[in-house]
Amino acid sequence: MMKPARVETHTISLNPAQYAAVHSTAAETFFIGGIGAGKTFFLALKLFHALQRGDGVKCGLFAPTHKTLNNSTLSAVKSVWEGLGLKEGPRGDYIINKRAPTSWGIVSPYESHDMIMTMYNGAFCILGSTENIDAHRGIEVDEIFLDEFRDMRQEYVRNMLLGRLRGKCYKRLGLKHRAWYATTPPEDPTYLLQIKDTVKDAAFHFALSKDNARNLPKGYVDRLATAYDEKVYQREVMGMLVHINEGRFAYKFDDFIHVSNEATYNPALEIYISFDFNITPMTATIWQTDRVKWAYCIDEIKIENATIYDALGEIKRRYPKKYIYITGDATGRSRNVMNNYTMYDSIERELQIGRGSNKTPTVNPSLRESRIFLNSLLAHSDGIKFNPACVATIHDLRYSKVNAEGGIDKRDPKLSHLLDTVRYFLHTYFSKNYELKFER
Repeated sequence: MMKPARVETHTISLNPAQYAAVHSTAAETFFIGGIGAGKTFFLALKLFHALQRGDGVKCGLFAPTHKTLNNSTLSAVKSVWEGLGLKEGPRGDYIINKRAPTSWGIVSPYESHDMIMTMYNGAFCILGSTENIDAHRGIEVDEIFLDEFRDMRQEYVRNMLLGRLRGKCYKRLGLKHRAWYATTPPEDPTYLLQIKDTVKDAAFHFALSKDNARNLPKGYVDRLATAYDEKVYQREVMGMLVHINEGRFAYKFDDFIHVSNEATYNPALEIYISFDFNITPMTATIWQTDRVKWAYCIDEIKIENATIYDALGEIKRRYPKKYIYITGDATGRSRNVMNNYTMYDSIERELQIGRGSNKTPTVNPSLRESRIFLNSLLAHSDGIKFNPACVATIHDLRYSKVNAEGGIDKRDPKLSHLLDTVRYFLHTYFSKNYELKFER
């Protein structure tokens, strides 16, 4: 017998897109929206609706990674539920990663309660990531909930989890087993469009960022319009299923705007060097910048079959006695097991610069975010210039392509390495001016 709910009646306000999605009767419901459109709020409501039936209901809540699950998805679900009056803990309405107190009177089917949410009324929710989705092949659930579906192996994850929709509770109650998806549109929407066109019992609901403007900071959506280029804006703000994984990685690079003799070496200014480390070629770009409005790529290093010392020797020859800042590929911070030195130890020693002049991040920016950032910066700034003599760098910007995952196609060994140095440099010195690129 199901225990009475511990929550009072609450009235919540939904935007039109959320309202329509919440009332979907389809076996699969996709809520696709821009940044801040209330996607996880929608998912939290539907998860609560399923679990409030209690008495043995089993659900599954999945995010692309454990980090996303714990820091974003589950945190947002808890926040929404708190607004509904639910509390976590032995004296509350649900408990996570622990067996329920004996006072709840629940007989659990699970030996381990790691990544299990137990509700006071006897419902359960399996919490997981899709990094190792095959680990969930043995589960049986009544409903599944997937957050940021675009960041998953979409077809494989969907097919595997749909096969898990055979929970005994819904069979007993005569209810439809269902799947709910909340996501920002993917760079390549082909699979979602295929589902939309061919699956009869699937519903798609689309939300714009502005649909949820009342819950966003004032002027937030307007700022996004000035931060993104039009393709990213259509996807990230308008919630549209548009193709971005087509063609060039740096699709906003324009010779007429970004190649200029303005990007000429000024002996009075310090220089900035961005490195990429390959077996061959050894590459770097040389920059001068005010770190706010303009950045000029004044020179490039590309040496075949060379070591880092060959590149550093060339830099010292071209720019003797200059004050230098460095950044680049974060993997260069890894220590060589033979001599216990990193690439950057060698660079600092050879160029005679202090650790404070090394601005290399601890991890490289993701290719997806880096592409959004690079193209948005190129679209909204005419202060990013490349000297016409930087022939190989310009060639990389013109012709480097994206692969199926939205990253850089590295099949041509002569392409993309100088493009990497460009994105490392711009990320290091300009991402703080474009924080909107990295919000999720």
